[in-house]
Amino acid sequence: FSSIGVEALTGFASAFFNVRLIAPLTAGVGMAATIGAGATAQLGAMRISEEIDALEVIGIRTIAYLASSRLPRVIQPTLNRLAATTQDVYSAVVLDGDEVVIIARSAGLAAQTTRLLAYGMHLGARLPAHATSTGRVLLAALSPAARADWLADRPLPRLTPHTTTEPAAFLALLEAVAHDDHCIASEEHELGVLAVAVPLRNAQGATVAALNVIVPPGRGGPEQVAAEHLPRLRAAAREVRAML
Repeated sequence: FSSIGVEALTGFASAFFNVRLIAPLTAGVGMAATIGAGATAQLGAMRISEEIDALEVIGIRTIAYLASSRLPRVIQPTLNRLAATTQDVYSAVVLDGDEVVIIARSAGLAAQTTRLLAYGMHLGARLPAHATSTGRVLLAALSPAARADWLADRPLPRLTPHTTTEPAAFLALLEAVAHDDHCIASEEHELGVLAVAVPLRNAQGATVAALNVIVPPGRGGPEQVAAEHLPRLRAAAREVRAML
């Protein structure tokens, strides 16, 4: 600036370039680093729990899944925190016809993953809606007319001696789930497996998925398990509601 006789503009020019150019560029680099680190950490966590392998088996590209699948990305940190806290297996699922599909999952390091994975609790697994806690939560979110339409001419296969298979009893069960705003399924899908589920609603109040915990045998009866886990599940559902 001194060579062209405008030394007085040195301070102004320095401030201008710092505020208008350098600061935004620095912020952009920092944001990119944060997003990249988060994505890398998520991929690492998924690799540890073999979820990437599950995605590849069902034909989903893992990078595209992480980048574009909003619901799993929103709920996964919450599932990870819950699993780390209680060392149980947590899942988020959506309804697809007769089945529910696991779209996000996390298991504590001490969880009985070998047993629970044998029951289809891996990412992408499809489970019968009528016999699972999450399926019943999602069906209960429908209107009574929509529930009746779903059940019309649809068999309810008996999977264990405890599975509800009578249509009128099943509709009454869904009504109770809608009233209670949660579902406890005890040995209806698989013997020895107890699950507790709550709905995941978006900011508009629509149910978009269900969240559940799978409890291994020996942890108490349905009422005891519900008393232990329901407050935690409901708090998690409230936590993610604004982001769904």
